Amino acid sequence: MKRAMKPQLSLGLTAVLVGTSLAPALAAKRASSLPGYETAEIRNTGSTNTMGYRIVVPIAGSHTGTAAIFHMNGMVTAGDPDEGNVPMPLVRKFARDLHAAMPLRQLPAGHGMKSASFGTSTFITYRGQRTPDLSFPANAHAQALRDDAIAIADALHVKNTPRRPALPLPPSLPGH
Repeated sequence: MKRAMKPQLSLGLTAVLVGTSLAPALAAKRASSLPGYETAEIRNTGSTNTMGYRIVVPIAGSHTGTAAIFHMNGMVTAGDPDEGNVPMPLVRKFARDLHAAMPLRQLPAGHGMKSASFGTSTFITYRGQRTPDLSFPANAHAQALRDDAIAIADALHVKNTPRRPALPLPPSLPGH
């Protein structure tokens, strides 16, 4: 008598992710497609002189606290993600502050002066909503999220790094 086999597709995918050394980064990168994962993304745009970054922080699920770090060159991700650990008390505070600030799209936008060459913008995306630029927080919720974004970046040793200088062009050939 043959036994009917039940497909275990979702369990197999989870096992593959958990069984690889890249599991935390892959889980953070693909968290939106896996049930049971909830992530928030911190995005710093960089500036004329510095590269930006994206930090994807799982705040619920089995990889909570393991963040995927993407270095950005303009709007393009530069290479594969790195990974790092965010202290659990900070992840819990970040989650509380996110929930308290909802709906994020209704946070008031702050205003201030920024350098044309060194000014950056920082946004947080969570549950399909994005904050205004948190560089100049306009209320206590925005300030708490800004402080969390800075603390998470600091915990992961992520900074705006200088852009690589462009290579000089070769000299023109005579007649061209």
